[in-house]
Amino acid sequence: MYKKYKLGLCTNGVSHGTPDGSVFGRLNLRDGSGSYGDRLVEEKVFPALREWCEDYQLHLVECDLRWGVPKDSTTGTTLIACMEEIDRGYHDNDGEPFFLGMLGERYGWIPDFETIPEEIRSRYGWVPGVSVTHMEILHGAYRQGNPSAVFFLRDPGYVSDLPSRYVNRFVDTSPLSVQQLQMLKEKLQEKFPTQVVKYSCQVVGVDASTGREKVQLSGLEEFSEKALRFLKSAIRRRYCDCERSVTAMTVEEQESRLHQAVAESKSRLVIGRDRELTTLLEFARGDIASLQLWSSSGQTEGNTGGGDVGSQEGKDREEDKGSNCPSLLWVQGAAGMGKSAVMAKTARVLQQAGTHVMYHNVGCTVASLSRDNVTTRVVSSLTIQLHGEESQAATDDLPTEHLKQILETYALTNKYAVLIIDGIDELTESSVSGDVSWLPSLVSDNVRCIVSVRSSHLPIVTGLKHLNCHQVELAALDVDNCRLLAEHYFSVYNKKLDEDQLDHLTQHSGATTPLWLTVACEELRVFGDFATLTSHIASLPPELDRLLAGVLHRLLREDDTGLMRQVLCVLYVCPAGCPEEHIRQVLGDGQMDMPLLTWVTLRRYLKPFTRMTSHPATRTVRVQFFHDSMRQAVRHNILPDSSDEKQWHHLLGDYYERRCKDSAFLAEDLPIHLLAAGCTQRLLDFYRKDVRAMRVPAFYKRLYLNKLRCREMIFPHSAVTGTKPLRLCLFCAHKTSVFGRAPWQAKDACCVCGELAGRMGKEAQLCRRHAPFTAPGVTQCGGCGHNVMGAMREKMTTAVMCPFCNQGLAWSRCCQLVTDSS
Repeated sequence: MYKKYKLGLCTNGVSHGTPDGSVFGRLNLRDGSGSYGDRLVEEKVFPALREWCEDYQLHLVECDLRWGVPKDSTTGTTLIACMEEIDRGYHDNDGEPFFLGMLGERYGWIPDFETIPEEIRSRYGWVPGVSVTHMEILHGAYRQGNPSAVFFLRDPGYVSDLPSRYVNRFVDTSPLSVQQLQMLKEKLQEKFPTQVVKYSCQVVGVDASTGREKVQLSGLEEFSEKALRFLKSAIRRRYCDCERSVTAMTVEEQESRLHQAVAESKSRLVIGRDRELTTLLEFARGDIASLQLWSSSGQTEGNTGGGDVGSQEGKDREEDKGSNCPSLLWVQGAAGMGKSAVMAKTARVLQQAGTHVMYHNVGCTVASLSRDNVTTRVVSSLTIQLHGEESQAATDDLPTEHLKQILETYALTNKYAVLIIDGIDELTESSVSGDVSWLPSLVSDNVRCIVSVRSSHLPIVTGLKHLNCHQVELAALDVDNCRLLAEHYFSVYNKKLDEDQLDHLTQHSGATTPLWLTVACEELRVFGDFATLTSHIASLPPELDRLLAGVLHRLLREDDTGLMRQVLCVLYVCPAGCPEEHIRQVLGDGQMDMPLLTWVTLRRYLKPFTRMTSHPATRTVRVQFFHDSMRQAVRHNILPDSSDEKQWHHLLGDYYERRCKDSAFLAEDLPIHLLAAGCTQRLLDFYRKDVRAMRVPAFYKRLYLNKLRCREMIFPHSAVTGTKPLRLCLFCAHKTSVFGRAPWQAKDACCVCGELAGRMGKEAQLCRRHAPFTAPGVTQCGGCGHNVMGAMREKMTTAVMCPFCNQGLAWSRCCQLVTDSS
């Protein structure tokens, strides 16, 4: 068997050694045997190398020469495609392409010398009677003495264990081929004594899971490690400054870099959205003549500059602001229609044109899910533009108030900025309430804001319709754009479908949804057998849920760690993502964590369907599904039984309460899992008794503890009798730990969430079911539970609830917290 790889790195116009330069790698691959060992480099070595490169801002792209060469190609077309890839490596790397060659017992295809075009013969000094792969090694490494080339020679001992029907796939029987191969191996060892590595392997069986039988080989771990080590060393030597890892940046720089990285990543695949992009760019630049405006009455009307902009109320509002148009535009579309890609592309185009842009992707980091984080980043961005990097000062103002102040100041300048916030329906504070009043709309003409939202999120959509703002809705892709999207996706990996394959793919009914088409392209990209690719395309289901179900089945089938199913379950029950080290600890054996190599392997398989978000304070990386559709696929195909889902929540709850040492993550994740597992008493005890609960933001305490409250409503003038106020004895009223670990006394604390009730606090009431039954003249303390009578009863205090926990005006809700042990 004979196989070679060429990895060429280039800086894409950026000077060598610049850590911020984009670096592209290309892999030349020719597979004659279809064995498991032959796929090792493309499935394990290069994915690991790609992840390593990303840590140093280097971008790796493979080039598989089986892709993109039409079935009816001539000899000349095939040869020039192979050789020009090596030329590109020379050009991009100043005459030093990275090259990895693997030699077994096959010499490869020897083209008839007379069929080779004269131009190729003279251009590459073609040697008569040698194979194409031999010529690629001569051109890419041997003739130039390339120090970035490495060659792996496979020990032939495994041949004796091959099934007889497969021997001819691995061993050449032609005397000329055998002699040429032996001579090539000897010459390589003479010329590159330190760059030739010998390795061995064993035959373990035949795999027919893809519809085509392939020999499986084992014992290749040492080969993988040495290949990866050599390539990393060569890249370090070539790009010596790449040792400056992104981990050297500050937390703030990391968060901004993560948002920017998301914008760069998502903007790479924006096909078929030219009209929408033009509209967003025109809005950002102040041209709104052709936009549709949602009036406060919920209707859309064309805006012609000085004409009608909606209802009379909308006109009055515009006149009060001194502006003829709103400064907010919202993009809506169904899940998977490409809203994030359009938003990211808009940000990138504006940035490249010199416009000051604050891009925020909700979900990019854990902090990005908070509305306060959005407003803080907006304030920081505008302040830096106004006064420079060192101008930011601390403030006691609420983020929304500070934002209002900075926008008023900004309106007095001649500067210009665009705020792009992607996914406001995923913000923690807005996902349920639909509150959009904080958005910086209708403030000034020199600050415009573009937001995106799922069309299925009715609370947010309804709120936006009442803001007198512009709207853009994403429609399904047409066939031509489906074709462009598929071609572009494969071109990123230097692959290409032939015309028949492309037609089959783009004519699927599901292809008009960008998410479906992207997932389909990814499945085709990793499909291991090019010979049966056309039939595989025809077998793709047109529904997104079935396509993702197929992805899950493939991941489980190809899993050689035995932990893929468990990882998928953990990611499902952690919708906000789960830190990598927590996954390893939860799925360990109790004594040791999951081995790092095992996790790296699992993460690599899941990478196309997950996204990594970095916690800005701890710098811990969370892993979560890249789209909610993937979560739903896991629920339907792996966790259809709700009891199984509860068990996983219980497992995560136990881990965070008893084993996790990171109090920040414990505060965020423990309540989610205990509540979902039905362990409500443990959740209440955590908030009331555990000192670590003091790190939990008030919003989360109120959110989860109110889920435990009795649902009985209490009306002051109702005929229903038996309701009572919640009373506290003299001792409990002055304690500081009755309703939670807090510094204020119980009489001033909300009896539900434990936060300070303040002057707006309201008396807490118990419904007749939860009001304690006592004898006349006796009152039970809601803190210690003791019965109080006589003079001490007169000194009792009525507990209160904060305005958040008691939002009723003429009514109240029972304050009793009901748990599984009640």
